[in-house]
Amino acid sequence: MKYIKWESSLTFQIPLGWRWFLSLGLGLCVSAVYAAPRTNIAESTLTSEGWTQCWSQPFNQKGTPISTVLSNCRGSELLMGCRPIGESTFTVVADAPRADVIYDTGDDLSTTHSANGTEWYFNKNRSWGFANGGDSVNKNTCDTAAAAVDKRMCIHTRTNNIHSGWRCGVTASLNGKSNWESVLFHREDQCAELEAGPDVLNRTVPVNMERFLDYCADESGCRVTLGKKDVNAVSNDWVNLLDPATLVYNKATKRWNVGSPINGNGTDADGVAQHIMGSYPCYFIDGEYTCGDEACNAGSVIKTDDKAQIGLVNWSGGPNTTCVLVIRDDINDLSDKTCE
Repeated sequence: MKYIKWESSLTFQIPLGWRWFLSLGLGLCVSAVYAAPRTNIAESTLTSEGWTQCWSQPFNQKGTPISTVLSNCRGSELLMGCRPIGESTFTVVADAPRADVIYDTGDDLSTTHSANGTEWYFNKNRSWGFANGGDSVNKNTCDTAAAAVDKRMCIHTRTNNIHSGWRCGVTASLNGKSNWESVLFHREDQCAELEAGPDVLNRTVPVNMERFLDYCADESGCRVTLGKKDVNAVSNDWVNLLDPATLVYNKATKRWNVGSPINGNGTDADGVAQHIMGSYPCYFIDGEYTCGDEACNAGSVIKTDDKAQIGLVNWSGGPNTTCVLVIRDDINDLSDKTCE
């Protein structure tokens, strides 16, 4: 379980996988307190939190390019762990946003990068691993420090390659061991945003269709909110234009249906660009608007719908207005705010 702390100092528990913004309609701010490295974690627990394994390797194996590992593990969050091969429980795991897990801490003995209650270190010519938050490390070249050893993991790196493992919790000197493994999992955020600012007036900003289909092309669909930000010298305010609505997109037929309070439907790639939802100047559409002149004046815009592609349009909005589309995989998340 992960603890969530209210600003009123009340504390309660929710599942660890809930890493996004919670809107409870009570006017209270909620912020997540992320876990430090965890020990003795079942693989089934990780999968229930939304993690997918993307790489594994025995501790004695050498020569795997780090670029190959990271190309297989593309998620916005990464989880690193280790265990004896064949075990269903990980000895120790830690997770953080991708940028934190692979933050280059240099080719020295002690530098770490703090994220999610964990001290991370990564360098393509020394080592890669973690320790408990606040603890020091001794990267020689893997971490040999002795404090809180159950929450430490380290694998060697050399010349841009993985170069065998060394430590998994309290067990060290694993370089030649074929019966221990390092494992990476990845996970995508379950909330995505798209913006159309004053620099792209009257033309479509396309949605990433692979991610859109992953969120919206199943039976439950996704939750979409259309809004705008009006930016000036004293404010950067979110204004909710339309209440969140459930959208279901059929990948085979390209038919879409949006529920209450919009209650609309249509077909993508049918030659006619339609509004899925909209309120001036922001429109979520199933077509493509392209400029007909250099200034992209509204009267010159060419509107087509000849391919499976949806997007966001800022239609002649003001110089300080940015349209925002928020898509959430969880249809029960009723927040009308941007992804947090």
